[in-house]
Amino acid sequence: LITIDKPWQGSKEPIRYLLYSDAIPASYLDDNSYIKIKTPVQTIVSNLTTQLALMDQLKITDRLTGFAQTQFIYSPEILSRVKNGKVKEVGPDGSLDIESILNLNPDIILAFSSGTENRQLEKLGELDMKVVMNAGYMETSILGRFEWIKFLGHLSGTETLANTIFEQKVMIYDSLLEIVKDRREPTVITGI
Repeated sequence: LITIDKPWQGSKEPIRYLLYSDAIPASYLDDNSYIKIKTPVQTIVSNLTTQLALMDQLKITDRLTGFAQTQFIYSPEILSRVKNGKVKEVGPDGSLDIESILNLNPDIILAFSSGTENRQLEKLGELDMKVVMNAGYMETSILGRFEWIKFLGHLSGTETLANTIFEQKVMIYDSLLEIVKDRREPTVITGI
């Protein structure tokens, strides 16, 4: 069970996910307060460039089948998949192509919303698509943003790898903080 308390700026309600591998637990069969997702997911459509690096690290870029605004992809592996037709453009963030997404029939749509995309994402949900919100962009710390790799790990069945990668990043981050802990912040004078 995963709850995202604030899935986008201004949201008033949390979104709850029930991730299951074989069958939905009987006690949750009639519980409509959860979006139920069979894991590990094998096909993903996304509008999040930040998740591409995490997919690379988890070695699941082959599961990406659609992406909003492919011109913003920087991963050589994913760019090759775009060029070979394995990753389809599904429209810009503000006007996702619902028909294209339906044709791809992904296991999940990994999405963020600043509020403008909500109607399209709601429509996809109404059409039985599993929309998984990622609010990592609202995290206020570097590690908070990176911790979303764990969520992607749960969705993709790579939890162990995700936790290992996260713990390695925490050690690197902490060691860098230790190096600079006694240093003063730089002083800058402008307008001279």
